[in-house]
Amino acid sequence: MADGVLYVACGDRYVEAAAASARSVRAVMPGVPIALGTDGPAPDGFDQVVPVAEPDGYRAKIRGMLASPFDRTLALDADTYAAADVSEAFGVLDEFDVAAAHAPNRVTLDLDDVPDSFPELNTGVIAFRRNERVQRLLEAWLEEYDRLAPQKPPSKDQPSFRRALYRADVRPAVLPPEFNLRFWMAGFHNQPVRILHGWADADTYARVAALLNERATSRRHRAVFAGRTLLDERAEVVGRFPERPERPS
Repeated sequence: MADGVLYVACGDRYVEAAAASARSVRAVMPGVPIALGTDGPAPDGFDQVVPVAEPDGYRAKIRGMLASPFDRTLALDADTYAAADVSEAFGVLDEFDVAAAHAPNRVTLDLDDVPDSFPELNTGVIAFRRNERVQRLLEAWLEEYDRLAPQKPPSKDQPSFRRALYRADVRPAVLPPEFNLRFWMAGFHNQPVRILHGWADADTYARVAALLNERATSRRHRAVFAGRTLLDERAEVVGRFPERPERPS
């Protein structure tokens, strides 16, 4: 299979969240195949199931990516929402092996062998090709994750991905924040948002997406958000996000 979206989720609540996210992808890209890596049965809405028997959700994600059925994969965390067509995330793989967006917190765990100028990339939205170079990267990521796990990194699997990517012989691309907008944190956008990332319900996602995208009508648009508040280029408040719902436990 050529291009497809992959979720990895174990446990009922996370599988339900992945299914909700998949519905948002279907709404903006009706024909894209969607696979679920999981340790149990999959609900309706997925075209393929990838067995992943792994109690650690972060290790499960990496193992699921290693087993992706697609030639070009867009791996999404369960707490994402497709606000617009995301096919350009596949398009960047015409020239690059892997693509992800900067993490809002650039470095959460110091690594002596990786300079601060090479920051963490957020691992909730990753596009990647299937080839030997990426296979080695994912295998190295899994090894580094196990090596760093005793240090309990604040950003979980991101420091290990940072080190593995720094050492890898792949061509990485950096996605703009609109393809992985961590909207509960502080950030900036000037294009229509493609993917929201952060726990929310369907109504909250839709309201946040509308608030952000209805104003982004030209390339000259600029907006900053922090503390659920959206400000325009003149630092004037133009809207507020809904209250943040609780994350499933």
